[in-house]
Amino acid sequence: MHLISRRSRTPRPVSTTTLSPLALAVAAAIAFGGVGLSAAAPAVAAPIQAESPGRLPVPLGETELSAPGVVDVETTTVLNIINAPTSYGGFAILSAIVEPTGPAILMGQSVEFESDGVSIGSSPLLYVSGGKFISLLPVAYVPDAGTHSIIARFAGAYDETTGNNALPSASAPYEMVVAPVATETWITAAPSTVLAFEQVDISARVSSPVPGAKGRVALFADESPVAYADLSEDGSANFVGVSLPWGTTALRAKFLGGETRNFAESTSVAQQVSVTALGTAVTLEVPPSTVRADETLTFSGTVSNTDEASRVDPRGEIQILVDGTVQYSAVLGASADSTEGDGAAQFAIEAGELSLGEHSVQARFLPSPGFSGAESAEFAFRMLGVETEITPAEETMRVAPGARLPLPVTVTALGADDQPNVPADGNVQAFIDNQPFGEAFTVEGGVGRGELPPLEVGEHEVELRFTPADHGRLKSSAIVAVIVAAEDDGGTDGGTDGDTDGGTDGDSDGASPEPKHPDTSGKSEQTAVLGATGSETPLILLGGLGALLLGAGAILGGRRLRRR
Repeated sequence: MHLISRRSRTPRPVSTTTLSPLALAVAAAIAFGGVGLSAAAPAVAAPIQAESPGRLPVPLGETELSAPGVVDVETTTVLNIINAPTSYGGFAILSAIVEPTGPAILMGQSVEFESDGVSIGSSPLLYVSGGKFISLLPVAYVPDAGTHSIIARFAGAYDETTGNNALPSASAPYEMVVAPVATETWITAAPSTVLAFEQVDISARVSSPVPGAKGRVALFADESPVAYADLSEDGSANFVGVSLPWGTTALRAKFLGGETRNFAESTSVAQQVSVTALGTAVTLEVPPSTVRADETLTFSGTVSNTDEASRVDPRGEIQILVDGTVQYSAVLGASADSTEGDGAAQFAIEAGELSLGEHSVQARFLPSPGFSGAESAEFAFRMLGVETEITPAEETMRVAPGARLPLPVTVTALGADDQPNVPADGNVQAFIDNQPFGEAFTVEGGVGRGELPPLEVGEHEVELRFTPADHGRLKSSAIVAVIVAAEDDGGTDGGTDGDTDGGTDGDSDGASPEPKHPDTSGKSEQTAVLGATGSETPLILLGGLGALLLGAGAILGGRRLRRR
């Protein structure tokens, strides 16, 4: 069948290739050599029938017309694997044979080779014998590591000599498996002894039979990766400023391969290393040697790194021991200041939480891995109690026999220096002759009120002893004088006649009067009064006599008037 154009109605070939006689001779020689290579190849793909029969595509603008004597000739393409590499870096060498099933001359046409659908090369066809055409030159390429599908494809051609169309065909796919090429990794430079957290430089190298290895290298401290580096063109990898964790015993470098995975992973042999803990020191700042119980104590503990090679802030726990017992602790994670290589912790303690008397204090550092422990010097201090003062409402009290005695009091804790006094809480117990008397009563907010049982007639000393609720405050006491006596008659001296001398006759000296007897001396009562009182009251007596005389005159005058 011929393809004829509507315009020219003459057959038009799809493609035509001509070779000079010299080129044909050279091609024949190579082709025969190629056949020999094909027979010795480790694997040869089975032939595949040509693709579905059909005519070649007609160029745009042309009209397909049937012409007498034009025949579509099917073809078969066979892929010949001259060499198949097993690992990356080897060459894959390919050739192909195209055999038409009918008359068709394909010499000079080309056969295409594809890997995973991508063209990797082509070669012209040369007639050998038996109606077969072989690729003139083998196609060689280096496949990446992995599994690939290789095919040879004949695109079809129009043979002007026979006037026939050789139809397209493709070989059966050949699966080629290429493994990554082996590599070797080793550490070229690394210290054998380092301080914990010290920054060190470590080098490694990767080699391979195939040049051009690319990828990353990881540095492992025991089983944990601690650094990564890109592989240089010369195969070296440098890890700069690596800090090895505490407890590391071995270093390994591992080549992780590249993106194409053409180079296999590999790990170096272990290199032994010893990591030494960083030395530390603890300092403790303490308050003065004597402290009042109502003050706040501030302990400042600082843990310092004593190794100059690594200025890492110590990590761990700092403890404050009071009298050998852990009272406070804090975790050190980073410096409390801007100084490198130390960790600080501050403790604010209410002194009242400690008992009164002598105490010792010390700081201790419990390290995290990579640091050594340390203790500070031991310091002594004395805890002083806060004085209190109890004040009764009255220092002297009078009660009647059989009456209960009320005792209102106020209690304060005395402030230090310019600090104000503050109310104190606790309880008060009364004592007489150093023996408890009555029930104790409570003081809250600095105010309390108690009541004692009746006391015997007489004078008593009652001691009020205050015991504070806060163990940081001291006890205090006060004396109240109590007088128990019978009530008087309105005076203030205990008498019953209203006078002030305690007697019963109205005199001023407290003596009882002698019995009165009738006057036998002939003296008047006024005279007796004058004699009894002496010279202290003459004016009063004279005034009395004057009043009597005036009264007598008035009586006489009245009688005279009535007589009239």
